[in-house]
Amino acid sequence: MGNKTGWILAGILGGAVLVYVVFTIFAPLPSSPYNTAVRGFMDLHVPSTPLSAIIPAVPAGAGNAADDYEKALTQYKQVRDVIEGTGDAERSDAAAAASDPWADPGYKACREIADLVAAGAKKAEMRYTFVFTPTKLKPYYQRQYARDLYQISIPTQQCYLLHLERKEYAQAEKRMQDMLILGWHMFSERAVPDMSVQGLDIMKVAVKRLQELYNVWPDGPTDKIASLRTYENELSEISELARQKRKILWDSLPSAVGTSRDQFFPGDVLNMAENEKDRAWKVQAILTLGAMKYRAPSRGDKKKLQSLIRQYLGSEDPIIQAAAKYADKMTIQQYQGLGTADFTDEQ
Repeated sequence: MGNKTGWILAGILGGAVLVYVVFTIFAPLPSSPYNTAVRGFMDLHVPSTPLSAIIPAVPAGAGNAADDYEKALTQYKQVRDVIEGTGDAERSDAAAAASDPWADPGYKACREIADLVAAGAKKAEMRYTFVFTPTKLKPYYQRQYARDLYQISIPTQQCYLLHLERKEYAQAEKRMQDMLILGWHMFSERAVPDMSVQGLDIMKVAVKRLQELYNVWPDGPTDKIASLRTYENELSEISELARQKRKILWDSLPSAVGTSRDQFFPGDVLNMAENEKDRAWKVQAILTLGAMKYRAPSRGDKKKLQSLIRQYLGSEDPIIQAAAKYADKMTIQQYQGLGTADFTDEQ
């Protein structure tokens, strides 16, 4: 009887050891990264050409440029219809030929907003997210406030075009330099990727316009054209990387998001959430962890994402922490609604 009991106890002990070995030594691992395994993919990507090579100086003023940009945006929303009228060819020709082009209500509104953009462009940094937006995040890629902020580049560009038509080249240059800094501020905030990409788009337009200007300005700084062209190419490379990152974190996320047939790679999301150097994309990756709770194909992936969420819940960075809070609390109903959600609802 004793021997039988001993064998039973030994069997139980052996089984326990086996379970321990299976669940510790041979614990399921998270998926390996695929696209993000490329060297440098998760580095902080900025143009290698210094900003000072294409504008007189990097802005160094005190204060938050977002204060000025928010004023410009508030005003733009009030006069949007008037400004849209400046896109009429006959109206723009008439303003260009007038002794006082700013007598036109549309161009007057453009100048007032462009002056606010110019004020912001003197400052060293911009903090818009969590200053002029709610201090909570939702899992979408698109941010309406970033799209809205893009709009204040339009009046500045209209002023540039008017100055260019009137051969007021120095004034045209200043407006486009201000617009470039607006984009640079948005790109450099690094809070959410849509703000960065909207800023990139503004910068790409600005460097094209400056090249256009310097090619027709008789006494213009044509020596800057080569640097502008290089800067433009660098911006395009960063934009392509941004497109790839968006594909990983949003376009290919769940079938609920839309009609994308791209394959979803959980290992890439985990890798970006843990190792991405650009805070904006890291924030998006952490938000994506919330959806992965209902999409993760393996126990290893789920264990890893839960560990990362717990880690970032303790972050001292309020934006990182906010992303983790949403990921932690995200429900399956919210996951299933990603593809049909009203993106402006986050506001």
